[in-house]
Amino acid sequence: MTASTVLGGESFVAWVREKFLKEAQADRELPAVRQLAGRPGFEAIRSAVEDLFMDDRAKARRVGLYLCRRHTGLKLKEIGAAYGVGESAVTQASRRVAEEMKQNVSVRKSVGMLERELGLSKV
Repeated sequence: MTASTVLGGESFVAWVREKFLKEAQADRELPAVRQLAGRPGFEAIRSAVEDLFMDDRAKARRVGLYLCRRHTGLKLKEIGAAYGVGESAVTQASRRVAEEMKQNVSVRKSVGMLERELGLSKV
């Protein structure tokens, strides 16, 4: 079972991705589509964020939490465990980055660049 939606082997899941989800847009109402669409996962996001913000680890962590929450379809508990924080810290960091993006053009551009670089569509 993949993304709690598709039952079948890897070749079947790959066929479903190619046939039906090649151009699929991420949808907050359908988190399974995000998982199936083959977008970059947690490690790809974390690596790209750490590369961009290598001189500011705190900002890298906040932006990483934000992007993982927004684009991976992982549960808050899973994201938090990967970063060594609780679910509420994931939510708080995400909220703070969203607010910072509204007020700071530089942060908004950096996050947008990461989203484009990783092939993440805004939801």
